[in-house]
Amino acid sequence: MIADAAALGIDLVYGAIRRPDVAAGHLALGMQKVGEMPVLVRPLRPVRLFSKFHGFPDTCVRLSAIPDLAYGRYLSLRRLSADSSYAVTDRAASEVDPNVVIPSLREMYPSEIRRRLTPETFANRYYSNTDGEQYRVLWVEGCNAVRATIVYRTAVRGNGIRNLVIMDMGYRFSDEAALKYGLLNIEKRAMQLGCEVILFLSSRTSIQTLLRSLGYFRSNETYMLMKKPTRQNAAAMVTENLDDWCFSFADHDAF
Repeated sequence: MIADAAALGIDLVYGAIRRPDVAAGHLALGMQKVGEMPVLVRPLRPVRLFSKFHGFPDTCVRLSAIPDLAYGRYLSLRRLSADSSYAVTDRAASEVDPNVVIPSLREMYPSEIRRRLTPETFANRYYSNTDGEQYRVLWVEGCNAVRATIVYRTAVRGNGIRNLVIMDMGYRFSDEAALKYGLLNIEKRAMQLGCEVILFLSSRTSIQTLLRSLGYFRSNETYMLMKKPTRQNAAAMVTENLDDWCFSFADHDAF
């Protein structure tokens, strides 16, 4: 693959691997470690999540509705205290004009190594999905402009755990508060969709810190970001500082 990439004029091959044995195999093939990225999680129905994760009987899963209801009310009260001066729109990605949301997905990442995002690549990435789950876009408006955007989807994984996965997000005009407001609305949306947990992946420490301030915490799952320049003079141009990269689940649909 790496040799073929060089023949096609591609200067860099990179990716993220979750399983340690697979990562070790890639390193043995000459890939170079950039850093490790933890998957952050936001439990929404913690008792049901715990019951499903440990494979408890269906009776335990059903009984979890009582304590989870109390926790859900706490989350709802927390959202009520948020700034309501913003307006939120949530649509299927295929119904969104990429030109409206791309600036807020990229303005906060001016120089990082990142996936190219244009109206064409946005459409190719998000307008359809091979597993049938729909990609959706939630954006936050204020002062007649889109100030923050979050791309997400749902996914059912092991033991029937239902996840809301944040694929990509960002804000512009230095309006971090707009992104926080969007994330609180993502919580609400995940509850409406019956999810037990929200998943998020980012290579940037500042974004991880932001989400931890909102109640996300580090899970046991970690991805190793690796790179392999395909020509000698490309190696010097590719940073080994993880914060100089912009990598998220938008680049990796395996979660």
